[in-house]
Amino acid sequence: MRIAGNGGFDFSGGHMRAHTASLVVALLFVPTATFAQNSAPLAQLSPATRAELLKLSPSERAALARQLLGNRTKAVVPATAAPPIAPPPPVVAKAAAAPPLKTDGNDFLCTNSGCVGGTLMIGAGAFGAEPQGTYPDNFGAFGGGNAAAPIPVLEAFGFGAQLAATTGVYNFGGKVSPGATLNEMSSQSFLSAGLFRRPDPYGPLLSRFGVGFVYDVSFNNNMNTFGQNYTLEQWRLKASYDITPTHEVGVWAAIHANSVTCATCAFGTPNTIRSLDQLNFFYKYNLADGGFVDFYAGPGIDHFSIAPNGFAVAGNYQGLKWTIGADASVPISDYFAVFADVAYGAPNANPAIGFSPAGGFAAAEQAWMAMAGLRFYWGGNARVHEDTGRHWMPYLADPNNGSMFQFANKTE
Repeated sequence: MRIAGNGGFDFSGGHMRAHTASLVVALLFVPTATFAQNSAPLAQLSPATRAELLKLSPSERAALARQLLGNRTKAVVPATAAPPIAPPPPVVAKAAAAPPLKTDGNDFLCTNSGCVGGTLMIGAGAFGAEPQGTYPDNFGAFGGGNAAAPIPVLEAFGFGAQLAATTGVYNFGGKVSPGATLNEMSSQSFLSAGLFRRPDPYGPLLSRFGVGFVYDVSFNNNMNTFGQNYTLEQWRLKASYDITPTHEVGVWAAIHANSVTCATCAFGTPNTIRSLDQLNFFYKYNLADGGFVDFYAGPGIDHFSIAPNGFAVAGNYQGLKWTIGADASVPISDYFAVFADVAYGAPNANPAIGFSPAGGFAAAEQAWMAMAGLRFYWGGNARVHEDTGRHWMPYLADPNNGSMFQFANKTE
């Protein structure tokens, strides 16, 4: 320490900087008389520094103390060693997240081989079959279900089996036609079973194809003009291609497997009934929030021509000019969806081969069907909207009076 030329003090000495607190105490509180003898505050100062302090007058000592206090805040305080900062953890590149696997659609009963998926439904509908002639059509209510499951071993290739069953009661006020049991209702049930491979729109080209078939059986009681009890059978086939998860195109066909003949139903003249062979092309659009709309149309490929055989009031069925239909399903929750289904077959009537006593030859040979209702998805996946191999849902629709048109060689 030395007195600077400007009247201040020079604190260049390392000891002075290191022991500022002790020095200030000595300068301010140690009496002048005892300053030299009181070494406690100055114990850590060098002899040279103590000698310099002894030369100061009381006023200089006070000035020095004030200067020391003023410089204290400017003094370089050795920084305590900060704990080392841990380096950030290395950034590990995350693999691209795989798309979430779709559940084995609408799970009801799950095993190591997969899950059973399907729906239950209730609704109301009406249909007019060609054997009904010009007599009142059929109105009633129905219920049923459609289920599917993977086939062990073949599951890896997308193959599954499906089973459907529906039943309906019609004409609650009784059947009205010449040969029917007038005071009894009509009933009709369908049973359908088959195999399929559902398309996968996310896979390669070949995996986007779907194909399937079912065998349909229809049990009829007090049905059509003559109130017959009979069973009809047919094959139903379907093939499709998923252009995208939203758009699907394909074709479905129906081929009759039997004919039912009643030798005396038409007032002693044979009357034969069977299902109509159909070929229809369809387009299906899957809705963004689940559900779908489906349109189809096809030519009239079947010709069921049998001579009137002496029955003057009966027309001779010639088949349909074309068929058309549509169905839709719109979810209202994860478990329920409303649906509607319509179908129509335009008659290929030819008055030259017969006539109807009511004068409505074409009307007696047309076929139509309309139904609507509520469908329950027991796995809570009513909003699933794409057709994939991971969704074990039925590939072919429930059988009904649109997929199995009924026709006879006699219109009335």
